Amino acid sequence: MRRISSVGQVGLVQAVRVRLLNFLRRWVEFELCRIVVSSGKPYDFEYQEGFAARAVESSEKFHAILHDDLKDNDYSWAFERSDLCVANIADDKIVGFEFSTNQPTRVRPGVEFYFPEFWVYGFASQTAASFRGKRLARDRWKINRQMRPRRFTAARDVWYMNLANSAALKSDESDGMPSIRIGYSVYLVLSQRAYCWNSRGAKRMLCGFRVAD
Repeated sequence: MRRISSVGQVGLVQAVRVRLLNFLRRWVEFELCRIVVSSGKPYDFEYQEGFAARAVESSEKFHAILHDDLKDNDYSWAFERSDLCVANIADDKIVGFEFSTNQPTRVRPGVEFYFPEFWVYGFASQTAASFRGKRLARDRWKINRQMRPRRFTAARDVWYMNLANSAALKSDESDGMPSIRIGYSVYLVLSQRAYCWNSRGAKRMLCGFRVAD
């Protein structure tokens, strides 16, 4: 995602935080993230005309019609384990997408994100740069909940946001999805060895980063 770090766009505190975190990341690999869960409150978002959101079941189709801005990563592994993919499609191109799962998911080699098995983790939510600001994530979220297995239709959604990524934080606020901040999680890599820390709130809710094989 494009980084936003000017004071006018995100405010003084976040601008300073972004610059400090990105400076530190020059010297050591780490992520400091805010963990959020859906509140369970009712929501009623209008669909965005011209950007149909629907499930994509084929890895081949998904990667074949991705917008050029979204071709940085390979998500064939998510399709292999039957994670749900919902995408916004315009002019036969995927201009936004998100995956969801009820399984712990690798963040990087040696680190995974875990959570209660009766929750649903939303990850890799992305929108092509030229389509940001249209709040397409709202449509993906609604379709995602409709397409889930019945046992997860009322499940809490959980996701995290890197505090050094102002674009993600700003997008989360503007999308207006009813949510609750439950804590923070961080992983740190030193000498190729990963270390993880989770705040009290995250531990209480049984979610966060952990060291994995």
